[in-house]
Amino acid sequence: MNNKTKVFKKWIIITLCCALIVFMIPLLTESFRAEKAETVVIVLDPGHGGSDTGAVNYRDGLYEAELNLAIALACYDELQKYDGVEVYMTHTGIEYSEGTLSLNDRCRMARDVDADILISLHCNDSSSPIANGAEVYVSHSTYKQSYNQDSTELAICFLQQFRGMGMNIRGVKTRLSNGSRMYYHEDGSVEVGDYYAVIGDTIKSYGIPGILVEHAFVTGDAQFLNTDEKLKAFGISDARAIADYYGLKLGDGTSSSDREEAIVVTDEEIMAASVVTNGIVSLPLDTAAWTEDALREIKDNYEQLSRSAKSLVDQESISTIYKMLLDFECRKHPVRITTVEESDLSIDRIDGFIKGLDVPTSSLKGQNAASVLAELQIYVDTNYADINSVSVNDITMYITNANGEILDIGQQVTTGCTVFMVRGDAVLDRLDIVLVGDIDGDGKIDSYDQLQLDSYLSATPGAPSEFVFTEAQIEACDVDEDGRVTESDINSLVQLIVTAG
Repeated sequence: MNNKTKVFKKWIIITLCCALIVFMIPLLTESFRAEKAETVVIVLDPGHGGSDTGAVNYRDGLYEAELNLAIALACYDELQKYDGVEVYMTHTGIEYSEGTLSLNDRCRMARDVDADILISLHCNDSSSPIANGAEVYVSHSTYKQSYNQDSTELAICFLQQFRGMGMNIRGVKTRLSNGSRMYYHEDGSVEVGDYYAVIGDTIKSYGIPGILVEHAFVTGDAQFLNTDEKLKAFGISDARAIADYYGLKLGDGTSSSDREEAIVVTDEEIMAASVVTNGIVSLPLDTAAWTEDALREIKDNYEQLSRSAKSLVDQESISTIYKMLLDFECRKHPVRITTVEESDLSIDRIDGFIKGLDVPTSSLKGQNAASVLAELQIYVDTNYADINSVSVNDITMYITNANGEILDIGQQVTTGCTVFMVRGDAVLDRLDIVLVGDIDGDGKIDSYDQLQLDSYLSATPGAPSEFVFTEAQIEACDVDEDGRVTESDINSLVQLIVTAG
């Protein structure tokens, strides 16, 4: 056999192997969305029923079991308009005298029809009459990782529909059992399973994913549940969410809507987003009852979320919180520091930072105290102070370093310096200076700053750290200025170091 023949055969084998790999990849990576190539099998489970009424709002005559059934029937009817889907219901109504349908029976039905997913439809309850909004529970991420990711995408399709109905969005959530349900891995390890049987038992016993949809609170959202038309609207929204996720086509071949690319967030981010939204949703109607500390806690939690997780949070509520915090600050400082009109500096009044200073480079030393003070001025807020009774002639401003020593006008300003505005011994306002990238506060951006950023990112919460970081230094760590300190800030800092060098 000559060399040309050997080479030819070698390439034939390589080509066949590549083709086999291309063919196998979809089989190895398919999610539960694609397990049924031709027909998607959906099992709808109207929660409760029979003698189990579920949550009750006696004032408005709302019984959860009846609400769940009405929503499920409307969803079932709407899904009949789509091609490529088979829909089953665990029940279509249970008489009170018949008792109820066990959770095991509901899960077994999903197995019996070889379902792609079990979707349990519920309405929510709370001891707080003002609790409101929609949320969806999915399996936690450490077991059947693909189930968590895929069911999260489906859950977000539901929440997108509910947002369009004007609902508050409480987020995607997970809930673990108290140890009554355990997951056993092939390697012999054991972990706590999901709390809800329609999620945990379908996964553990039958390998079928499940989600639980809480459409609204029977008391706090009564206005969304008190007519047949509104319940039908929920059912139609459910059907559209399912169709959007599975890519179902209506009988005429069109899609129900142009589906946005699904947002996938980690379990930790989902839970954090849920915590933030819950805090916002329970905001009292009398906003004066909110303390500044409570608002700041919600704001700080929100700012640590990724962009994907932030998308789950009601932005109108976030704007309200920021406006209230700004109002708190303005009331505390009716006479305060502001920038002159042509300044490149920016003031974060809520967190108390001045930013926008020139970054030192090989040809630029940065800014000194005189140049910074020249870009600042005194502002009297007439909403909270009588301008005729305020004298600005006896007000002065100066800058101190991290040790509290007043800078000479020619000294360089760095991260950790503070601008004070005083009248005699009284401090009227103060703002900390942040030079993005100057984490160690020496006025330079170099490898020492990278060392501190690495230390901050690798530190275990609550554990001793080599460095102690002030609020200004943490703000300086956010080099890409996206509101969070993450690994991406390392790359941005390296670019600054190269520029500075």
